[in-house]
Amino acid sequence: MNDKILATIKSSETDDWADTRIIRPLAYWGAIFFARLGIQPNTVTIISMIIGVLSAFFFVRGSYFYEGVSGLWANLVAILLLVWAGILD
Repeated sequence: MNDKILATIKSSETDDWADTRIIRPLAYWGAIFFARLGIQPNTVTIISMIIGVLSAFFFVRGSYFYEGVSGLWANLVAILLLVWAGILD
């Protein structure tokens, strides 16, 4: 793993395996991408919040129990959006 990515990793009490191996590298490369575009960190945080609200919309949409397969798909989209918001944040 890149030394710059390793420098972003917190203690083992706060970062689990998924954070260390998946989330942190994606967040690092995302930060590099947004920096090259000239987008400020506060703007990325606002984008993350918007994606989080959109995720909540899909969570409220329903579940497999009430909506069937369309509710299941809505929940899967919500989970992916929530992970994406976490990576951006």
